[in-house]
Amino acid sequence: MSKGSRQRPVENPQQFENNWEQIFNKKKVTKMINKAHPKYEDLTEEQEESIDALHQVRNILEKTASVSPDLAKKLYRLWYENEMTLQILWGFIPDYTLIKYWNYPHCLCPKLDNDDAYPTGYYVVNQGCPVHGKAVT
Repeated sequence: MSKGSRQRPVENPQQFENNWEQIFNKKKVTKMINKAHPKYEDLTEEQEESIDALHQVRNILEKTASVSPDLAKKLYRLWYENEMTLQILWGFIPDYTLIKYWNYPHCLCPKLDNDDAYPTGYYVVNQGCPVHGKAVT
């Protein structure tokens, strides 16, 4: 086995748990909300805090999913639901075509083709993708 092909184990398994504690104990690491967004002015303080927390959750899910393709596949549904919830909190009607699933860790679906097709919903799924395989949802 070559040195580059080995999976790196998580050095500190509690690092992810600590991140969750920071989010839900209101010890924010950074503000993740886009204040330049046109709908920002209409948000309540509670919505703003929820959006910020869900952005933090997204970061944790993506960092955790980047550990291995198997873990990425297992966490994909949570990540996807988090993305849909963010759309709702921003006041949009949930729309799966607005989720850039091809940017998810370990996804092998074509990024340039899908970026070009965004937001039409006519996206390409790589059948060999370890995350999406035959279906995106």
